[in-house]
Amino acid sequence: MAKYNWSPWIAAVTKARQERPAETVGHPGCRLPGRGGQYAWHPCLDMYESASGVTLGVELPGLSREDISLEIEGRGLLISGERRPEKDPEEGVFHMLERSHGRFVRHVDLPEGLDLSAIRAVLRDGVLTVSVPRAPSGGGRRIQVED
Repeated sequence: MAKYNWSPWIAAVTKARQERPAETVGHPGCRLPGRGGQYAWHPCLDMYESASGVTLGVELPGLSREDISLEIEGRGLLISGERRPEKDPEEGVFHMLERSHGRFVRHVDLPEGLDLSAIRAVLRDGVLTVSVPRAPSGGGRRIQVED
């Protein structure tokens, strides 16, 4: 399987990172402008296509299936949820607080030719695996040529 890290947004994100602080552009956890400083994070996602269909792997450590929602919107898959922060310590203060928490939303455009009614999702060991099989082929039929 070929792997490559390419995105049509690389140039735009690179420029934005040069112009603005890193914590506001493409950072796994950042304050969302215009939303009252609501905290959001962006889980990592892999998507690959094979002869049998498309598989997505989404890193969601610490979440249960009740914390996650999957919806089909047109030809896209919307994955959303929330990771709640752990309780603050009864005494003392944090010296480091790097683990992301809050709401997240990922929208993935799915290729044509998939059976969206047969999607399966499994959460195991902090990874959500979503499998979307190919739609069965039309089967075609033979047409008799008449005289």
